[in-house]
Amino acid sequence: MKDRTEMNAIGNRRLEIENVEIDLLLEAVYRMYGYDFRSYAKASIERRTRQFLSGCECATISEMIARVLHDEDFSSRLVQYFSITVTEMFRDPLVYRTLRTKVIPLLRTWPHFKVWHAGCATGEEVYSLAILLKEEGVYDRGTIYATDFNDSALERAREGVYPLEKIQEGTRNYQQAGGSGSFGQYYHSRYDAATMDGSLRERVTFASHNLVSDSVFGEMHLVFCRNVLIYFNADLKNRALGLFTDSLVHGGFLCVGTKEDLQFTGVHDRYEVVDRKARIYRKSEVGTRKSERGSRNAERGTRNARGGTMLETRINESARDELLRRTRAFALRAIKLANALPDTPDGRVIRGQLLRCGTSVGANYRAARRAKSRRDFISKMGTVEEETDESMYWMELIVEAGLMKEDLLSDLHREADEILAMVVSSIKTARKRQ
Repeated sequence: MKDRTEMNAIGNRRLEIENVEIDLLLEAVYRMYGYDFRSYAKASIERRTRQFLSGCECATISEMIARVLHDEDFSSRLVQYFSITVTEMFRDPLVYRTLRTKVIPLLRTWPHFKVWHAGCATGEEVYSLAILLKEEGVYDRGTIYATDFNDSALERAREGVYPLEKIQEGTRNYQQAGGSGSFGQYYHSRYDAATMDGSLRERVTFASHNLVSDSVFGEMHLVFCRNVLIYFNADLKNRALGLFTDSLVHGGFLCVGTKEDLQFTGVHDRYEVVDRKARIYRKSEVGTRKSERGSRNAERGTRNARGGTMLETRINESARDELLRRTRAFALRAIKLANALPDTPDGRVIRGQLLRCGTSVGANYRAARRAKSRRDFISKMGTVEEETDESMYWMELIVEAGLMKEDLLSDLHREADEILAMVVSSIKTARKRQ
């Protein structure tokens, strides 16, 4: 027992030292080269730092810090590695189908429109968007500004040359996205690579832009930033969303990743939902929203003056108990799954995050049941929603990392989806009574 306690203490001490090292590493990168990863999601940065360490010639993160201070080539490789460039042609075909039917018909109402594709990585989705606009007959009336802070990725995007296996994957996605022609007409293949047709670049401007430190990017009619915000912490996410909101014209559209959401952010009341599943939103009239909130606040004050009851009584008792039972069961299953992961670098990172999510889901729902104000209830249930959604993200990473097969997680994933629907419903019920 004593040996185990000592080993745990040693392990905790090592983890503490490593966390300090990572903070110092990020500070060194920022102060020496101006790339600011300090507000990126901690779990993502820790994982990528450990992965980079395992493949470089350094024995410790402290050695990496010294290399960052004195070796520009090493620093450049590290910055490129920290930059998330995972993308594909017509990624999430549903999103492109929804753009065809719900966004482009409204873009047509402007004589000219501008699109900001923020965090475009190596450009696959830039060309996907260009193809979509061409097929809908509005490409020549638009301008696409494709930006990223990763200069290496931007250069690849400008070149538009991709491995054939990526093109084959893109062909399947294109068809599922409702493509109206042959995907082959948009690229020219040679040997084991394909070059995107030059006409797709005619209305595209590639430029360097950093969401961490740069400012508003013109007046846009569509801002397209998918699967970037998920790597940011709450403050940086709100900063980026503020940039997007200030860059959009009134009635402009914002499209984020399918694992990202505007709920519980600083701009959620600035948008109307166009399609929740595709995560597409439309910037609304701020003045109208403020007046509506003022009316609601006045009504709330009248109700509070009359005296109210605890929020718990506002939710059907049996539905509340069912949600508690299912969240508790989900939390326990998530914790059990975490403990079953193999003891590998990826396994350890995901295990820690799943344990945190599972514990938080149960704790926050219990706190929500005891809430004595609507605000506290909505806040706690919002955390339940976020942590359940994040646990789904970590479950997907389990499959992507090859730690488990997808069919082993399908039941748990479905349970998480159903709990999310119940949580969102309970939050809506509470808000309606505000």
